[in-house]
Amino acid sequence: MEIKMTNSSVGERIRSLRESRRLSRKDLAARAGLSAGYLYEIESGRRKFSAETLCRIAEALSVSCDYIMRGKEYFPERKEQERLLETLDSMSPAKIQRLRQMLELIGEMADLL
Repeated sequence: MEIKMTNSSVGERIRSLRESRRLSRKDLAARAGLSAGYLYEIESGRRKFSAETLCRIAEALSVSCDYIMRGKEYFPERKEQERLLETLDSMSPAKIQRLRQMLELIGEMADLL
């Protein structure tokens, strides 16, 4: 699968994430160890950046580098976890409590093996 990533699309995602977290450009730049001017140029799509810079910004925003590059997270191993969480969300608190008890019993049985 080919990923098309432009400086402007990456910059827009960074700016959008920064604003959604109510961070000033100066605050995000400080967290990422960059100058506010350099961050402005990245956000506006005027400046190229290294993978290291991209990952520092992603870490400062608490997202993956993948998200900044592609616009979505890509963790195939998490698909099953997401399905389990969806199932739990649809359960009543009583069912969740019974499931927790069953899991604790299974854990105890596994310790005996």
